[in-house]
Amino acid sequence: MDKLDDQLLAIGSDYLQGMGFTDNQYMIFRHHDAGHPHIHLMVNRITFDGNVISDSNYVKRSEALLRKLERVHQNCILTDSNIEPAELMKQSKLYDFQYVM
Repeated sequence: MDKLDDQLLAIGSDYLQGMGFTDNQYMIFRHHDAGHPHIHLMVNRITFDGNVISDSNYVKRSEALLRKLERVHQNCILTDSNIEPAELMKQSKLYDFQYVM
């Protein structure tokens, strides 16, 4: 792995922890299909002990966490999406993560 792979893995891990996925199955994988480095996350909302991680307000929580991670990891700061949650769910290409429910 190179330095960028390490940074992307750290960002993905921090995102998972920040969203409460601390005892779940997950996959983090890097894609090379765009003009910028990015990762995708697949997460099982069911924890190993059978509890379910809430997806209530996850778009707002995710957006806030992404802004924080941009500062922590010194990535470029993006503007807020200003997209309604229902529309965001339809346009999953806007974010480089997805939930497996």
